[in-house]
Amino acid sequence: MSITAANAFRYEEVQQLILLKTHHALNWDMVQLIDMFTLGQRWLKDQYKNKPSYRYPVITWDLLPPSGASQYHPHLQAILTPHHYPGNLENWRRAAFDYHRDHGRNFFTDFISVHDMLGLTVRHRSAVAIATLTPKKENEVVVMAKEMNKDYLQLLYAVLRTFLDDKKLYSFTMAMALPPLADTAKGMFYTPSNAIPAFTRIISRGRLSELRSDISALEMFTFFNVNSDPFALIKEIESSVHVRLRFHNTSAQHNANLTNL
Repeated sequence: MSITAANAFRYEEVQQLILLKTHHALNWDMVQLIDMFTLGQRWLKDQYKNKPSYRYPVITWDLLPPSGASQYHPHLQAILTPHHYPGNLENWRRAAFDYHRDHGRNFFTDFISVHDMLGLTVRHRSAVAIATLTPKKENEVVVMAKEMNKDYLQLLYAVLRTFLDDKKLYSFTMAMALPPLADTAKGMFYTPSNAIPAFTRIISRGRLSELRSDISALEMFTFFNVNSDPFALIKEIESSVHVRLRFHNTSAQHNANLTNL
């Protein structure tokens, strides 16, 4: 269902494309999505065996032109970096360590708990989806689990189909950070493999019929301008999980120790 291919426009030393064999941007099911991300994870682990200093795995996906995608077919970018995660994903890792140092508490567990209290989470077994109170752009959803597993990918599928099928928002941008791959050399930037969970941040990128860009001077140089309601969004995701994952066991116990910092 999925294949790997070299990227002609690589921006990291260890990087690969993961493509669905189907060309259509929107016509893919849960099995295909799980296969695509599982292949990406397997490729990242294989690369780590060859380059053990590269241990911070990331998978990104831009769908359709408003997101910046250069091709219409579904394709992921699998990236492995040394020392730390790239960009804003690294900011979350460092914030988690600072939070634990200053408060003695787990950042990711508390992040989930705050949203729990406000009714902004939906669970599928060991995974949780969060309509975040601090979105980067419209309709940001964070999906978390201790690791990339079936629960995590099933919930991710339900969230993405909420965007595509329910909200008719056909273009999205997402970035997934997976826990650091195991390492014994505790250098300056060392991160234990259990220090952060697997998490994905997803935003919508506007409607295909709109000519106006969703990025302006505000986002580029000042602050994030967001015009979406997380409370309405979480209701739509809850409905999506109920409908699309109804044949899977959606009961879940809240895991108070999502990670062990």
